[in-house]
Amino acid sequence: MKDLLFTAFFQGRDEESLGAGNCASVAVIKAAMYTYGFDVFTLNRNSHKYDIRLQNGEQVAFTKAELDYAKRESSFILGESKSAAEQSEYKKIIEYAHLCFATICKMAQLNGDYSSRFSKFIIPDSFEMAVEIINDGTFTPNVYEFLGLEDSVTPAYRLRLTKKIQESYGMVLWTGSHAMFAAEGYFDLYGKKEEFKNRVMLKLPGKIATGVFQIKP
Repeated sequence: MKDLLFTAFFQGRDEESLGAGNCASVAVIKAAMYTYGFDVFTLNRNSHKYDIRLQNGEQVAFTKAELDYAKRESSFILGESKSAAEQSEYKKIIEYAHLCFATICKMAQLNGDYSSRFSKFIIPDSFEMAVEIINDGTFTPNVYEFLGLEDSVTPAYRLRLTKKIQESYGMVLWTGSHAMFAAEGYFDLYGKKEEFKNRVMLKLPGKIATGVFQIKP
């Protein structure tokens, strides 16, 4: 499953977004799934409700209607598969990614986040507003907090970035304007697996990799 994370789904364009988009959320979801698979959190569900227990002990819950809303608004795009078996795996991955995204948005609703739309920190008064704030873009170096992974995350590496990105952990890599999933010397460029060669990102003209954190089991 790990290698499929690069191509299974990728960030789409949210026409209503007023910021950088939800690239940080996509990156941390993929990085978390690379490390933990389908066990990023503990899930209990019934026909109408999803109860989530995060690894830091926090608990959140959202309804099926909220999950459906998060799915629509995430704008995640399913990757093109090469076989029926691969397509089945892609669908499992994106389904779990939507659960992770809904969890991120619910955490933002409960705890607040900085809104580029309103240029201030706010606690959203609805799940829908939380989704919009996350879609506008959240602060990449701290995005792991929305999945309760602070006990699993390394410090952000800068000077040792090029070396660290070669290691076998799920990672979030960022430039001044974009965040990407990375692992084992490769990074995710909108659903394409690209080799990381140096901090000057040739595949992202004019962009320089400025930080990376690892999610360790």
